[in-house]
Amino acid sequence: MKKTVWILKDNKLGSVHILDGISYFLDMNIVHKEIKYNKLAKLPNFISKFFNLGITKESRETLKAPWPDVVLAAGRRAAVVAAWIKKQAPSTYVVQVLMPNYSSSAFDLVVMPKHGQSVMGKNVLYLDILPHWIHPDNVEKQKKAFAPLVKELKGPYITVIIGGSTKTTTFDEEMALEFASELNKLAKSKNASLLVLNSRRTGEAQSKIIKDNLSAPYVFYDHKEPNASSAFAGFLGWADYIAITGESISMLTESTFANKPIFVYDNDNLLTKKHKQFVNILYKLGAAKKIQEMNSELKLVILENSGKKVAEVILKNMKERK
Repeated sequence: MKKTVWILKDNKLGSVHILDGISYFLDMNIVHKEIKYNKLAKLPNFISKFFNLGITKESRETLKAPWPDVVLAAGRRAAVVAAWIKKQAPSTYVVQVLMPNYSSSAFDLVVMPKHGQSVMGKNVLYLDILPHWIHPDNVEKQKKAFAPLVKELKGPYITVIIGGSTKTTTFDEEMALEFASELNKLAKSKNASLLVLNSRRTGEAQSKIIKDNLSAPYVFYDHKEPNASSAFAGFLGWADYIAITGESISMLTESTFANKPIFVYDNDNLLTKKHKQFVNILYKLGAAKKIQEMNSELKLVILENSGKKVAEVILKNMKERK
């Protein structure tokens, strides 16, 4: 009989994608438990754990026996729920990804990125790159789906992924113009066409500036169009090169799936210290370089999805615990 893994699925899509990237390598029955937070979730974890975990009554009622063999959670808020499940079901193997703001001893395994804050504990696993949800099966499917659109252009193809403003930085119109200029240079140097995707953070004015200033052949798939996430996977499948703004760790991580040269728009006014730390890891690993350095040599290093590594640790630890 197959074991069961619960994924605590909350409103942080990026976190859920990380957990899906781990569960992909676990030969188990996957169950997504919908977690909705209430106002108490804003409280620090050491307080919210005493107030219905900071989740709605409906969410709490779904968390009951029979308990799963494995629980996967990500982020501070979900950590409270994961720790509570561990108390109810000590035999359940509980994995917490990203900063828990909670004692690491409350979990069986804590997974942290090297570019993040430090967590103390012998059960902490540090990774250069976190797991991601992009896998050969979903990419191949979406690559075929978007073939008619892509084949309107002549290859090779540069998949362009545009992020945008963050909580503390702004992707302004000047940056959009500069990025478009760099894309034109890159396309010319590779004699390539552009497969362009924006995001909800890009901004309409910035998106228009980029479109209006592209001299290379391109298709532009707006994030508001149906199946935008499918286009992301499909365009990665078609990519011979990737150009991406450097302020989204999740999009950068997912882009490593393609195992193609990644050119990062690395603007000091757009990237925070954390983003800088992460892109520097990619540069050091040989997986990417600055778009301004497009003509310098890049000895591409193939990066394995770290979800496989995390899954192997989980299975090994569960076996040793018996």
